[in-house]
Amino acid sequence: MFATGDCADLMLATDPKADSRRKEGAAGDIRLIFTVRDGKPVAVLYKQKDSANRPPVAFMSPSRAVYFASVAELSSAQIAVSRSNTGYVLTASVPLANLGIKPPLASTLSGDVGVIFGSQSGNGARLRLYWSNKSTAITSDIPSEAALEPEHWGHFQFE
Repeated sequence: MFATGDCADLMLATDPKADSRRKEGAAGDIRLIFTVRDGKPVAVLYKQKDSANRPPVAFMSPSRAVYFASVAELSSAQIAVSRSNTGYVLTASVPLANLGIKPPLASTLSGDVGVIFGSQSGNGARLRLYWSNKSTAITSDIPSEAALEPEHWGHFQFE
């Protein structure tokens, strides 16, 4: 979903005890992409690791591969998208349990949020813009675009 652009992207470390300086995703790290597919809003959840014993999903290029334990559409997500001449507004609600977050929430979780802008032709991403990770310029290498980089994430405070 991220390779074509025109989506909102949320990355979270759902394990508050995970080392925030790690260079790659670990157990509890997720990515949630919100986009429109076939005219309907969808949410797709990427889990870096999970306890299910299924084949990993590979995102590959000639130089490397990045693997996720699961990639699945979240039918429980409630999403609304309103468009205008200058952009769009996306509103979404996802049950915390579907993200692997169990109340009471830790007061701080690391993560990032961003937008991936699509090209005029709709064939690919042209810009990845994130709140915390500023090294997201790559838009032509699928593993680089797929990879979670927790060392560059910020912190979300929940109250």
